[in-house]
Amino acid sequence: MAVGFSILIETAQIFIRGRYVSPIDVASNAGGAFLGVLLRDRLERMAMWNPNLVGRIGLDVPLVGLLYLLVPQLWLSSVGLVEDARRSVTTLLLGCAGSIVLVALHQHRWPSGARLAARVVPPLALIWFMVGVFPAATAAPRTFGAMAVGLATLTWWFLRRDPASDEQRFEVATLQRFLPVFAVYLVVAALWPPFRSMVPWHGAVGFANRLNNASVVDLLLLLEQVGAFTLLGYAAAEWRGRQELSLAADLPRVALAAAALATSLELVQGALFGPGASVMRALLSTSGALYGVAVYHLARAHVRALRVPDVADRKRITEAA
Repeated sequence: MAVGFSILIETAQIFIRGRYVSPIDVASNAGGAFLGVLLRDRLERMAMWNPNLVGRIGLDVPLVGLLYLLVPQLWLSSVGLVEDARRSVTTLLLGCAGSIVLVALHQHRWPSGARLAARVVPPLALIWFMVGVFPAATAAPRTFGAMAVGLATLTWWFLRRDPASDEQRFEVATLQRFLPVFAVYLVVAALWPPFRSMVPWHGAVGFANRLNNASVVDLLLLLEQVGAFTLLGYAAAEWRGRQELSLAADLPRVALAAAALATSLELVQGALFGPGASVMRALLSTSGALYGVAVYHLARAHVRALRVPDVADRKRITEAA
């Protein structure tokens, strides 16, 4: 599958100006996928993912998935920062959103026997942040270093403000703090750059700045918006996770909300100087949100399967999902 998908990508590059087909890329992609399969199988044979460990480190809470999904989102945001230092505001907003989730997991979920000391959580937030921005941090180490220290300080303040607790149903309260911060990030990132002049409304069904003429940064900004909607869809599904809705029941409402938000952003984009609105970008953003919902439901089913001691039952639950 990895070889086939990689060949499709390389073939598509024949038709994109300035891009070249490379057999080395196909080999690299296939090798990476092969190593991933080997690693996963080795861990399973070691019986590392047993139900007790899953509970001890909090993997039985799908909210942990937000921390993982925020890592590639940090990378996309930080790459734009190298081109425009003002984009540090979006990277900091993402870091703040991740800190909220990390502190909530520490205070409410990790059992007392495995709970990290409070003094360890700020350095942990710093490491998490630097992992996300590492590819771009080498281009501006001082800027990213200062942001990492600021995030660690903010995490320490969150810890001081709220006491630790063993409360199990804390996801909604956490998302009530997470979503406003993330929503601000999404809007700012989607309408970047700021302070553009108003012009007569303009838009297109496709992309006004066609992909053949788009820079690498333009493509990354598009991916950043789609990724942000993926995170939004995941968070929306997690918000209603206690209702035990099926994927089919979850998708329509999230699709409607995501389409409304994406359309609103495009309407504003069309009134600002620049490429204008794009129906295609709105559709991609909405699709990203639906993908986020699907990821949440798959993660929840997988966690439940991991908590089942019997291997046959574990396989049955995973296949049912």
